[in-house]
Amino acid sequence: MKNNYLTVLAVVLIVTMIVQSIFLITKIPDIKSEPVIGKLVDTGIGTVSLCSNRPLVNFTTSCPARIQENIQITCHFNVTDPENNTINFSNNDGGYEGLMFMNGNDITIRTYGNAIGDYTHLLGNYTIGIFVNDNSLCTNSESIFAYDFEVYDYNEPPYLVQPLPERTIPTATTVMLYRLNDYFVDPEHQVLSYNFTGDASIVITVLSSSDVLAYSTSCVTKTYTFTAKDPFNLTATSNAASVTVDCNEGLLEGGDSPETTGGGGGGSSPASCISDWHCLPWTRCGEDGITTKTCRDSNACHPDYFVYTIEENCNYVPLPVCEESWECTGWSACIPENIQTRQCEDINKCDNPEETPVNTMVCEYETTCTDGIQNQNETGVDCGGPCLPCRNIVTPGVIREEKTTVSTLLFMSILIILTLLIAYKYFHKQVNGAVVKVLLKITTKVPKIIIISEKDKDYLLQKIYSIKINHKNLNKQSMELAAICREYFSKALNIPSTFGKPQLEEAIRQQKIKEPLSSIFISFYDKVNIIETGKEKVHQTDLMTILEEVKEILRQTSAFNRLDLKGEVNEMQIKKKDLLAVKIRKEIYNSYIAMHFDQIETVKSKYSTIINLYEKLNENDKGNFYNDLARLFNEIKYLSSINK
Repeated sequence: MKNNYLTVLAVVLIVTMIVQSIFLITKIPDIKSEPVIGKLVDTGIGTVSLCSNRPLVNFTTSCPARIQENIQITCHFNVTDPENNTINFSNNDGGYEGLMFMNGNDITIRTYGNAIGDYTHLLGNYTIGIFVNDNSLCTNSESIFAYDFEVYDYNEPPYLVQPLPERTIPTATTVMLYRLNDYFVDPEHQVLSYNFTGDASIVITVLSSSDVLAYSTSCVTKTYTFTAKDPFNLTATSNAASVTVDCNEGLLEGGDSPETTGGGGGGSSPASCISDWHCLPWTRCGEDGITTKTCRDSNACHPDYFVYTIEENCNYVPLPVCEESWECTGWSACIPENIQTRQCEDINKCDNPEETPVNTMVCEYETTCTDGIQNQNETGVDCGGPCLPCRNIVTPGVIREEKTTVSTLLFMSILIILTLLIAYKYFHKQVNGAVVKVLLKITTKVPKIIIISEKDKDYLLQKIYSIKINHKNLNKQSMELAAICREYFSKALNIPSTFGKPQLEEAIRQQKIKEPLSSIFISFYDKVNIIETGKEKVHQTDLMTILEEVKEILRQTSAFNRLDLKGEVNEMQIKKKDLLAVKIRKEIYNSYIAMHFDQIETVKSKYSTIINLYEKLNENDKGNFYNDLARLFNEIKYLSSINK
């Protein structure tokens, strides 16, 4: 019986302990600090706190991992607190220099600096810390979470903000049509470049300032489309805007039209002529901050405005300074004039040397008995005085004749010269002809130089045969012919067709083209340059001659055969009433026709005739033909040498 009581008591105690544990577990969150009063060896009052806090979990965010530049976004963070306490959020900047701030669990991030477009320094990847606190004093009350994001450059294309209007401009006047920066906008405020498409009859120039210039001598209406491009090649295109050149429905300046058509007795009306402008590249920026380019109308619609120059401001960049580097030989021995010399050379070959070394130096000459000079009190050259005594040489005298051979020869020479002068005075034509024939016969055989390929030869011949020279619009025909001549040099010497004379001379040197062909090339370029710049009045015979001359030069520098000569080519008939200059022009033309068929002796005879006519001209008129005759002489000699 006693054992039963003990068993019951033990069960009661165990149950009591379990109930108490359950009660304590459920009441832990509501534990409060209460003062406990008791008797101790030393009496006093204290606070006892019991705290159990679980960490924050489930961190989430609506903020993107990549944020575009030039915008401002607001997003938020979420976190779960098992104890449902009030949560506070804060952050660090993680090295991000843009605007960033938090309001509660919302964060605002701006991806530009002081203004839209100021964002380049903000591009990149960042990691910022998000600090979360549950306001309890317990352990695990604060947590740190990482937020990674990237600021990236999103490039948007430019766009047209307003359509380009139609424009009407006067003839032969440069007019500003538009400032394209007023019509196109780039969202990122980047610098835009521009180009255009449209007909070449109006010269359109887009400056770096975005200004559009227009110039034309043709009475036309054309449409043009402009394209804006940002640095990343994204583009925007304008509407098609029409440009009208107003000629006031009259003739060109001065009352002359380039061509007229009409019939009967009823007057005439201007024929349509559409300009075809071609421009050379911009020149190098000068010290005055100006760059230029020259444009030519290959149709020469207006005789006074077929060459046009445009200027534009530019940033001048000086050429690198050439540093002189001199190497000099040793000083020479001192000469009797008390001077020493040496030779110096600038290795860098600067154009305008400023520090040229001294090449002469004063010295003191030391006299000797072997210097070939009578000095140092010598009684003779290198003898007497301090030198060895001079030798006495006795020579027999000369018995002079009454009439010397010298005087006879002198008299005969004077007589012969006078006779030749008198003969030349009355027979100079025959003398000149004989001299020319002798010079043309003095040739040495040389191999023919082939510098034009078969394909290029056929192409150039097709161009040559397509030109028909007539009295109508000689300016247009001049430009077409000059373009063919430039194409010949371009293909023969592998240089751009926009070359100048220095480039031509340098190409001749590099390809080692020898005389007389090198002189022929340079002289022929000078002739072409005269007709394409309009420096002299051009005659129809001049253009016909140049056409045959370029054909002959092509024949002499390519694998040419008789089958390449197409069509019938007749010599010009020389009439008695023709002026002297006209006769010379016709004879030069006929000479090239004869050269086409290798009639060398005929050509030489014609050249003698030309020289006789040339002698009758006055000095001023001779100057007009001198270069053409010198070039023809070289061409005949070269033809003789490769056919010898």
